[in-house]
Amino acid sequence: MKKVFAAVLVMIFVFAAIASATVIKLPDPAFDGTMSLERALYLRRSIRDYTDQPLTLQQLAQLLWATYGISEPEQKLRTAPSGRRAYPLEVFVMVSENGVVGLEAGVYQYDAIEHSLKQILKGDVRAQLARTGSAAIGVAPISVIIAADMEKAAQVLGNPDVAPKYVYLEVGHAAQNLYLQATALGLGCVVTAGFRAEQAQAVLKIPEKYTLIYITPVGYPKQ
Repeated sequence: MKKVFAAVLVMIFVFAAIASATVIKLPDPAFDGTMSLERALYLRRSIRDYTDQPLTLQQLAQLLWATYGISEPEQKLRTAPSGRRAYPLEVFVMVSENGVVGLEAGVYQYDAIEHSLKQILKGDVRAQLARTGSAAIGVAPISVIIAADMEKAAQVLGNPDVAPKYVYLEVGHAAQNLYLQATALGLGCVVTAGFRAEQAQAVLKIPEKYTLIYITPVGYPKQ
């Protein structure tokens, strides 16, 4: 009995260690930048060609926070508006080999509440993801993926017929945040929706309950 109990404890510690090792706490975002909103709007462009310069973890943290992070901790309000505060979106990021300084290649899920990343897939899947529909994905160091929990949206809104409309509006708000923050950081990006969703979801190992809507490659613009 003691041996069984000891074995169970060892397994618990092992699983706990594995879980904790896959969670990366992100640097705090900056709430004041060096570029005005007006300037970012003026400079915003869709960029499809990038250098191989990696991003920093601070830049990645800033991009994810701007996209869909927490802007008011007590009420857990986000940087993007949401009908009835449903917040049905989930943000993932695909990191290529040497795409972010100090971060292992793979796919991560962004936890806005904790401002952290949880790795859901190890390895560089950039080439496979690019083959699902966009060449820009294949040359960017990272791609930010916005997906939605349609069932959650329908439950909170109380009407499954209008839920998709609200979700797509919210995705647009979040994507514009990403565009403007990338511009303010001297980066470029382009939203892509013309990808083969089932194949992309399989490559990224994103749970089936989420609907993939946008894949946005991000990187330093190639001059």
